[in-house]
Amino acid sequence: MAGISKTVLTAKPGKLQEVVETIKSMTSRASEVEGMQGFGLAITGDNEVTVFGVYDKVQDSEAAAPIVAEVFGDMGPLMDSVPERGIFEGFWFSK
Repeated sequence: MAGISKTVLTAKPGKLQEVVETIKSMTSRASEVEGMQGFGLAITGDNEVTVFGVYDKVQDSEAAAPIVAEVFGDMGPLMDSVPERGIFEGFWFSK
């Protein structure tokens, strides 16, 4: 079963687009993460972005935690609060 991570980020007022662009620029780093199939994001509120990561298995998602923490830590000046990340078992469908 795939590992799915869900991270909710709250941007400081006026920083949402910068958060989105920063996350989009991370595609090359994501390809370096063992077991990661990909990630996507959704703007889920006025200052909120939810990032979904898809991994081969839950253990890969858990093992990526230090890299994820580093990436989101670098975005600290843009954030209004500490990101909340959860890891779940699930399925990923694509064409």
